[in-house]
Amino acid sequence: MNIIIFLLLIVISIGLIYVIHRYFGKHELYLLDIIYCILSFVLSFKLINIFGINVNLGIIFNSGIIMILYYFANRFGRADLRKLVIISIITAFSCAFLLLTVSLMSGSLYDENIILFKDLFYDNMLMVIMYPISLSISLLLSCYGFSELKKIDKKKKIKTMIVLIGIVFADVFLVTYFAYVVKFKYGKSLLISVDNYFVKAIILMFMYFALDKIMKIKKVKL
Repeated sequence: MNIIIFLLLIVISIGLIYVIHRYFGKHELYLLDIIYCILSFVLSFKLINIFGINVNLGIIFNSGIIMILYYFANRFGRADLRKLVIISIITAFSCAFLLLTVSLMSGSLYDENIILFKDLFYDNMLMVIMYPISLSISLLLSCYGFSELKKIDKKKKIKTMIVLIGIVFADVFLVTYFAYVVKFKYGKSLLISVDNYFVKAIILMFMYFALDKIMKIKKVKL
């Protein structure tokens, strides 16, 4: 079941980008980016096992955010790209702040939801703190890397893949390792980070080649 849900989320992530590219425009992509930021944050607390590999579900929509940024870098100007980065960072920090605020509230005698929020925050405190920081660094690195790639003509796909792999390294080992090092031993946390690094690299490669095909498809005006 885990693998089915995992693959379904990947298809949904890249499929929604296709739908918006095909039928909608820039403003809908801003909205999709906000949705992906929220989903990525929420799912970052969920660790699943796929064929013995520990995978953080948040990496799927996090990859979708990077692909939206890549789309913007190749289709729109620097002002729009900068705006997208700012929106993503604000959304990530807002999610962390909202979870922190709710966890500090005192619920009524029969309110179990507040208790669940408290447990979620205190059990994943480092993840809550590190996620928006990690996403901000990834977006800034992606923004710089994609902007530089626009100046390159030779072996562009290979160089784009190298940039994506570098972004994954900075993201996974910053947030995943330090987020799980408190829960698990150092060796276990490192193993989870390595698992997520390779899985996220594969997801990004798939999304990159899929997006490359999507951007060649003509838009349809509704």
